[in-house]
Order: sequence, then C-alpha cells, then structure tokens
Amino acid sequence: MFENKSEQEARSEILDIVKEYCNKYHNVKKEFKDGDKIAYSSRVYDSSEMVNLVDSSLEFWLTSGRYTKEFEEKFRIKEKGGTPVAFKKIQRIFKDIYQIF
Repeated sequence: MFENKSEQEARSEILDIVKEYCNKYHNVKKEFKDGDKIAYSSRVYDSSEMVNLVDSSLEFWLTSGRYTKEFEEKFRIKEKGGTPVAFKKIQRIFKDIYQIF
C-alpha cells in the first residue's frame, strides 16, 4: 500500500482518508422526523479534529507531544523574568472552581 512512498506521503494519504471517512460517516445530519430522539448532549467535532487525533496517534504520542508543545508555545504569555502568566491565571481559575464544589 505504501510502497515507493515517503513517510510524509503515506501520512498525508492516511489523513486524507480519515477526513473523507469522518465527513461520510460521522458528520452526517439526518432530517428530523416527529418521534425521533432528541439528543440533549453529544460529541461535537469535525473532520479536522479527527485528522489531528489520527495524526498524533501515528507518532504514537500517548501523552504530550508535538501538539502539546505547539499549544503551549501559542498559549504562553511571559511577564518579566519569563514566568508564564497564562498558566498562573488558569491555575487560579481551577482553584476557584474547585473551592466552589
């Protein structure tokens, strides 16, 4: 299946198939008819999220990896001395939420 292909070409082919699969089988909206069940909660995602999931699994990062590093770099706001401000704010928010419960 992947003969004469680089790893990047094979990965790209897999991710294209995942996107097509998601759009065909997961993101299909059915017409509502009287008597149909109305889901009050459900998973909300699109093909880009499914592609990211499979992409990270192809690297076999089961914990933090390339996507975590990318997120942290985009999210980090540094104050004087290099301390990440955004992480401190999140810690305070979670601490406040925890105290509520």
